[in-house]
Amino acid sequence: MGALGVVMKADIEMSATSDSEKQAIVSKVQQIQTIGDAKAYASDVLSKIVAQSATKTTAPPQSGAPNGKS
Repeated sequence: MGALGVVMKADIEMSATSDSEKQAIVSKVQQIQTIGDAKAYASDVLSKIVAQSATKTTAPPQSGAPNGKS
């Protein structure tokens, strides 16, 4: 699996909640023809990863324990 495959896998794991969404992502990647297209797609997915990571780090622990474990 090349770099674009890794990016697509990450996109599917983060974004696809149905088979149709997964297929839409696969179709989008299949339409990539240039390095510029690939860079734009990778940048978009990276932005999603950063945004998702930011929401995880700012969320409070799920329990009353200081480290989130009980």
